[in-house]
Amino acid sequence: MSPEQHSAVTQSIYASLLKLHDCTGLFSPALPYVVVAALGHKSPREIKATLRRALAQAAMRSPKTKKRLTLLTEDLLFSQAKIFTERPYDGSNQRFGFSHT
Repeated sequence: MSPEQHSAVTQSIYASLLKLHDCTGLFSPALPYVVVAALGHKSPREIKATLRRALAQAAMRSPKTKKRLTLLTEDLLFSQAKIFTERPYDGSNQRFGFSHT
């Protein structure tokens, strides 16, 4: 996929998330170039997940603003937190998931 195509896909995903979560009036209608560029190495599925978390982060950052919010690269960094580095897998046979007892 070319950079232009990736940018168009990213903007489309962003617009669909705004519409899905009914926050078109809360956020800027287009992502800033630096945010799109920061997502350039991700697949569409990863972009959607990252943007969803970044939107939540941005909304919490400025919950009572009167003007439209703009996603920042810092919002993306928060949404990509290293979840598994806090407690890496140690090779044990710990069970996880649902119990069907």
